[in-house]
Amino acid sequence: GDQVYLMGDMSAIAFSFARELYYMLDVPIGVIHVSSPGTYIHAWLPREIIEADPIIKNHVREVRLYRDQANWNGEFVEEASQDREEIASPRSMFPRPQTAALLEGRRPDRQGPIPLVVPRAVVRKAKVIQDIVPLEREFSPRNQPSAIFNHKVAPFVGLTIRGVLWMQGESDVDSPEYYLRAFRHFIDTLNELFIPAGDELALVISQLPPYLYNGLNAFGLASFNEMLAHACHILPVNAGLITLYDLSPDFKSAEHYCAALTPFAKREVGRRMAIAARGLVLGGDFSKGAPAPVAMERIGNKWMIDLTPQAVRGHGLRLKPGDTVLKGFAVCDRSRRFVKAEARILYGVRVLVWHDHIEDPVSITYAFSAFNGDANLIGADGIPVLPFRVDLEPSRYLVPMPWSDCDQIDHFSWKEPLVRDVPRAKKKDWPGENALWAVTRGRGELSLTEEVMGYSSADLLLSYQSANERPVEIDAAIGHASAFPPLDFSIYREIELLVLNPDHHEKSIQLLLEDANGVIFESRPQRIEDAFRQQSIIWGEGELANDTSRITRLAFRLTDPGARGSLVFIRVNLLYQPMMEIEEG
Repeated sequence: GDQVYLMGDMSAIAFSFARELYYMLDVPIGVIHVSSPGTYIHAWLPREIIEADPIIKNHVREVRLYRDQANWNGEFVEEASQDREEIASPRSMFPRPQTAALLEGRRPDRQGPIPLVVPRAVVRKAKVIQDIVPLEREFSPRNQPSAIFNHKVAPFVGLTIRGVLWMQGESDVDSPEYYLRAFRHFIDTLNELFIPAGDELALVISQLPPYLYNGLNAFGLASFNEMLAHACHILPVNAGLITLYDLSPDFKSAEHYCAALTPFAKREVGRRMAIAARGLVLGGDFSKGAPAPVAMERIGNKWMIDLTPQAVRGHGLRLKPGDTVLKGFAVCDRSRRFVKAEARILYGVRVLVWHDHIEDPVSITYAFSAFNGDANLIGADGIPVLPFRVDLEPSRYLVPMPWSDCDQIDHFSWKEPLVRDVPRAKKKDWPGENALWAVTRGRGELSLTEEVMGYSSADLLLSYQSANERPVEIDAAIGHASAFPPLDFSIYREIELLVLNPDHHEKSIQLLLEDANGVIFESRPQRIEDAFRQQSIIWGEGELANDTSRITRLAFRLTDPGARGSLVFIRVNLLYQPMMEIEEG
């Protein structure tokens, strides 16, 4: 409205959610803002639950955040105090809050045994979160057991509410099984403490956006988000899940801190939560969350996938605006090594997935990785399809390689992990838009072609000069931390480069590979013909003379006797060698 200043302390996601839902339903929407950045799930649980569940209690101790009456608000935990018996004298106990009685099934004014209740922590109102680095286990008063529950949840006990918006978990992202256990307790607590406005509480959960978590591999975040999707089906609450992986991870930056955990795209998060909330409350044909697969059928070497009916309403299954090729799918054979697959939308209602060289595909994944922003399948309501895998068999999953499509120049990435150190990491190493391809030698520049000449919506154009005296080299960004180097190319039998030569003279090109041991392979020069058509240049497995299972650099070197010219890069294909061929070889 016209009182914007009143929203300064409101969650941007909650405000956007309320605004969008108001326009959908024409009903005033009230929001109670209780968010707190950088918290652990145990801080949202009542003390009684933590003390009664040994798994949760031991986990809190393992992350060195367990505090009791003796060391409350203490920054360090004394080893001797961890195994000390809890004090049982009533005179030394803190006053019991109303919630303790309600959780035990008693009236607040009725006498009963006095449980151990630790007072609320000193929770400071944070304007910036520059000191929050997930998984570094730094002490904060807000992360003591039950601190946020006592401060943010308990004061509203007995309130009638319609539902809850939940976007949390960064500090527990490395422990999905533990989080699911604690989350179940949290949902049980909400059901006991609050009165649902309808038949049951509605819970809208947001997956965590892409982020480079220290200590996690390329699929750790995907496993956590998969757990959140599973929770929607097994928890005693009417729950829906939204996806965020397609949104820009761009964030507000300052000279003294990096807020990569809180990207700008909060308005769209609120819109998606509003769509899910509408479906959870009203039902019918409204979406209750992100589109998800509901059935799969294998036909020959292809998979046919059906998605939730709301996602395909009105033949509404589509690609991200501006894209022309469906990306994000991977398949495997009996070797359980996933490789990039081809995919196509059929009439806006189904998806067909295959790989030309895998005759017997046994499993399939979609967008199953920490950085999956190139996955581009969208449902009818504009919410991206839920990342998934169809089984939990031990596998070698595919790390996305967006550079191979040659349809982008820049890509949001982490050059280096963010760590808490003194002095702070240099701003140039903060996550941001970085080049997917870069000229590293010679005189040249890269741009995108306006017209489509090959695989995707654009192609990579290299314009150069003086390439007769000093060859031009362009490197793919496979060394960034968010690419999870070194890359394993050992399962591929050939590396294929598709190019188009717009000039009227021949050129030559070489493949450059460097492995983790520093061994550099330079292929023999291959001729690019004087022909305005797509050309395929292949380097076979026998030519690659270094350790292809640990590649840290991939580049091409171009030499042109005509000195000045251009070359269009259409696609880099890694040609898979199926398991049967390996066995026969």
